[in-house]
Amino acid sequence: RNEFLDDLLELQSFLKQRKAEMGAKDDLVIGNILQKAPKHIASQNLDSIDNMLTRIKSIIDLLFDSKFRMIVEIKASKLFTERL
Repeated sequence: RNEFLDDLLELQSFLKQRKAEMGAKDDLVIGNILQKAPKHIASQNLDSIDNMLTRIKSIIDLLFDSKFRMIVEIKASKLFTERL
């Protein structure tokens, strides 16, 4: 769970940085990098980035939900189940 959460947080940070870069259209270096990027990366727009960020946020929120955490604990630990 922790590794997955770390990966989600890293992806969220990357997408926020990417969104900021896309907002800075005057930056020639960023424009040059995007021209060399694969088509599926270069074709992303601000709406698609926002959509991805919204989805990631909802997954992160779910991971911190108390009911979800209890389900994970029940599955991972017989001792936790016995305490219930």
